[in-house]
Amino acid sequence: MKLKLNDIININGALEVLMDKELDFATACDISTNVKALATPMEVFEKKRNVIIDKYAEKDEKGELRRFDDNSVKIIDVDNFNAEMSELLRSDVDLEVVKISKKALTDIKIAPKNLLALSNIISED
Repeated sequence: MKLKLNDIININGALEVLMDKELDFATACDISTNVKALATPMEVFEKKRNVIIDKYAEKDEKGELRRFDDNSVKIIDVDNFNAEMSELLRSDVDLEVVKISKKALTDIKIAPKNLLALSNIISED
């Protein structure tokens, strides 16, 4: 399946929520398989995101990122930073994911935002 990196990030977040739910064995296996499939693209994203942050963030005299109390950084060239991040998030990624049956999720409570994120990997059967 071909997915945009942004979709993979959203799916990963929604799957993390499902990882804490009590599900039947087959569905739990499907979710675990998908989490493993998304691990590599998520790692690559984090590395590339950190390179972009390093490129555009304000640095101190030692060349280290200048961090605020909340650990965030100040981006100096916001327009180019946003352009590179947008390009990265629009990247297509081919990966094998297992469709999760909509019926398998009927007994759990799930926020609409998580359901929307999972829409690419939920089957109607």
